[in-house]
Amino acid sequence: MRVHPWWLLPLAAAVAGCSRAGGTAKAEEPASAALAVRLAQEMAAAGSRLDVAALNTYIPQTDRAVYVSDTNPISGNQYRKTLGDFYATLSKLDYKWTKWETFPISENAVGFTGWADITTVTLKGVTEHDRAIVTMVFARDSTGWKRIIAHKTTFPPPAAPSR
Repeated sequence: MRVHPWWLLPLAAAVAGCSRAGGTAKAEEPASAALAVRLAQEMAAAGSRLDVAALNTYIPQTDRAVYVSDTNPISGNQYRKTLGDFYATLSKLDYKWTKWETFPISENAVGFTGWADITTVTLKGVTEHDRAIVTMVFARDSTGWKRIIAHKTTFPPPAAPSR
């Protein structure tokens, strides 16, 4: 497989910022479609539990942007607080992948694009249903696998047909 040279520098820089083991993927586990899906499923499950600490184990602690939620960039060092502040407003979050695609980048990196149905219930009892498209890159360092960058775009579900 040919590795695109433009991926090497950003991946090397991002992996250098990784410091804690991510999820259950071991450092020696090879990059694969199955790995990308499993890591994405683990992160969705942790989100559905409102488990910011578990999610944070996948995130490199850095001042660089590691997550763009719609138009809001979040650095690795801001991730835990930003997500924690949002999750503190919720009583429930249900995050389910409905479709996904994976793509190999190198022996140490794999990409994932997923479509998700998201339901939130606020502490005030307000329920919202959204859909999202999320693209993530997971990269391996000596401690395990990290999600080094992700971008999520949400959009409302289609309106019910009028009668």
